[in-house]
Amino acid sequence: MGVNVRSISRWETNERSVPSDKLADLADVLGTSTDYLLCKTDEPRPVSPATLDAKKKAGLRRDRRSC
Repeated sequence: MGVNVRSISRWETNERSVPSDKLADLADVLGTSTDYLLCKTDEPRPVSPATLDAKKKAGLRRDRRSC
């Protein structure tokens, strides 16, 4: 990713935000979605659009985890 250890440490301790240009790379490295990293979903794996549509039709809401 071209990021030094100190930068990652600052991201982990919330001293700095992950730059938007590195967020997708970080999600790929960790095998998760950017939504999960941004606390927009509890699902660590990316969800397909078909699954999201089915949840909307069923009236289910996405719960947010505390970050």
